[in-house]
Parts: sequence; structure tokens; C-alpha cells
Amino acid sequence: MKRQEIEDKRGSHHGLHPATMAQVQRLARAGYGRDRIRSMFGISKGQVRRILALLALLAGVFLLASCAQPALTVQEQARYQKILDRGLPAKVLKTPALAVGLNLIGGLGYCYLEDWGNGLLAFILAPVSWIWSMPAAYFDARRLNVRYTLEYYRRLETEER
Repeated sequence: MKRQEIEDKRGSHHGLHPATMAQVQRLARAGYGRDRIRSMFGISKGQVRRILALLALLAGVFLLASCAQPALTVQEQARYQKILDRGLPAKVLKTPALAVGLNLIGGLGYCYLEDWGNGLLAFILAPVSWIWSMPAAYFDARRLNVRYTLEYYRRLETEER
């Protein structure tokens, strides 16, 4: 048997039948792969890089904005610990789990925490913002609860005087 006849029976490229190989070559020429996405939107590689850089910049700005919430001061932490040491219950203004769950719906958790600016930004960047907005909403809700507890017991003390 000639070599060509053997290859025709077996397939000419790594065991693939010639018809299958032709189909693979047609798909490759059609642009299936990473270049297909660019061709669908009609944008160049440079434009893709600029868009990704802009999204990364927006994500960084949002991350910094959500971290800009003032942390508890040392005095606030000490006062809160004294309240807990006395056996007084902590007051809950906002539920952290609910804030996290609502942030799955485009920043609604921030709106629940009455942080409208971050809520709007999380809505605009919805799928990407889940990375940082959900943990941030949890910690923001806890911080609000601590401050609410401190304010509640401060008012009680002033009313008793």
C-alpha cells in the first residue's frame, strides 16, 4: 500500500479524519477564539487594553471609596468593649448578612446602608463590584451597628443624669 492510501484511511493529521481536519481548519479561518470577540465588537487589541485599564481604574476608585468609611477610633472601640463587658446587649440597626445579600442585586446593599454614592457605583459596575462590595457592606453594617450601640447607650446615660 502506498503512504497516501494509508494516510487517507487513518487520517492525515494526528489521527483526525480528513473531513474533520478540514472542518477544524474552516473554524480556525472563521476566527473562533479570542480574536472572535474583538471582531464581534469591531475593536482592536489596543482598545481592549484601554477598556480593561479603565475598568481596573474604576474598580480601584470604587475600592478606595468604599474603604474611605471612617474606621472605629480607639476610644469608640474601648467604649464598645466596656458596654459588652457590662453584659449590655449590642443594638442592631442594620443586618450585615442582609447588606451582603442585597449587594448581589447591583449595590442594593449599599442603599440599605444608606450609602447612596457607593450604591450607584456598585450598580453601574454590578458583576465586577461583587468582589469588594459584599465584604465592604458586611463590615460597614457592623461598624454602623457599633456606632448605633454607642449612641444608644450615650443617650441613656445623658437621660439618667
